[in-house]
Amino acid sequence: MAMIDWGTVRYQFAWPYNDGIAAGQFVYWPGNTKDENKEEILVLDMKTMAWSVITAPFLPGESYCLADMAEHGGLCIVSSKEQCVKLWVRDSNGGWVVKKEVSLLDQFGYLKKLRRDEWMKRVRILAMKAGYVYMEFWSIRKCNSYLLVLNLNTLKLQIIHNKPGPGDDKRYRGAAFAFFMRLAPVPVPDEDKKLQDA
Repeated sequence: MAMIDWGTVRYQFAWPYNDGIAAGQFVYWPGNTKDENKEEILVLDMKTMAWSVITAPFLPGESYCLADMAEHGGLCIVSSKEQCVKLWVRDSNGGWVVKKEVSLLDQFGYLKKLRRDEWMKRVRILAMKAGYVYMEFWSIRKCNSYLLVLNLNTLKLQIIHNKPGPGDDKRYRGAAFAFFMRLAPVPVPDEDKKLQDA
């Protein structure tokens, strides 16, 4: 474990909770901000090995994650507040603009019923990869949580009930961490045949 203090950002590197996101020549980490008026992101320039900070486009307290999305110009932020998911991208002046906004409760009516029946309140952004946003939707009064997977391109939502296993009706709520293999995908049989014929 290592610690960096940079102005109002105090960042504690502790695996597996704090994984940086590489985008171009930079690596970004959400900061553990102590300032109530701004959320700061720690930046490491890999060419110069210099540290700096940038300010997120929202106040502290929103759940968010950083993502490298080439289709949106590199560094993006996905945030959630009041069950509204926003995709933030950089503009030509280095500022932030909302590229896409999805109100989960308005877009997916069945989440309203789930929210009411099971006291579901919080949406925590876990990760974003390949156009999908991975979130945890959890209850403030019960031990219930669901993993939500939102495709930002098609606006389709998959809900996975977070419980221990088949045949086990116990509810579970605990830390959820997204994990992505760093290997290239294996071709499906049809694609494999195309590769053999080439």
